[in-house]
Amino acid sequence: MAPLEKSLLDAKEAGVSVLRCACLSGRRYETFESLADWKRWVDQSHDASRRVVPLLEKHKLTLAVENHSHWTLDDMQRFLKTYQRQYLGVGIDFGNRISLLDDPMEVIEGLALYVKAGHIKGIGFRQYQDGFEMSEVPLLDPSGQYLHVAHQNTANIVSFKVDINTGALAPSGRYIASGSSTCIVFGSQG
Repeated sequence: MAPLEKSLLDAKEAGVSVLRCACLSGRRYETFESLADWKRWVDQSHDASRRVVPLLEKHKLTLAVENHSHWTLDDMQRFLKTYQRQYLGVGIDFGNRISLLDDPMEVIEGLALYVKAGHIKGIGFRQYQDGFEMSEVPLLDPSGQYLHVAHQNTANIVSFKVDINTGALAPSGRYIASGSSTCIVFGSQG
């Protein structure tokens, strides 16, 4: 048995039904020195996809390919349309596209039909002389006192109190059973 198929079977045996991957471990604009390098990588990605799709279908496992910064929205849509299958889709992360100044709502709307999994990250910005810097930060409520976690399988929301001096987390006792897939949106009152 090939190592890829063995990995899929091991995941299935462990109770996994949705796997996540990224096609590139770095950033497109940092990895490739030429357009020819990029095109070779695209061909390799398609070759790998053609090999994995039959295994996903055979073992009834879903693969969510993250919309990392190596694909533009148009690239990702073309890729997903090429391999449109029940067991292959996108692991959406709208935060990945912010660094390229994509509108997060356009990314969500453009990939919604293909979503198999997702995750949310907080993005912190700091302006400086030449523009801005950004970094991933915990997803905190607007007060900065609570970290909220939405569980993608149980659709529950659990809140943790953040110690402002140490960053340590403690259960807050706040738990919401939403009963459906969960998205956390912070709004202002008034």
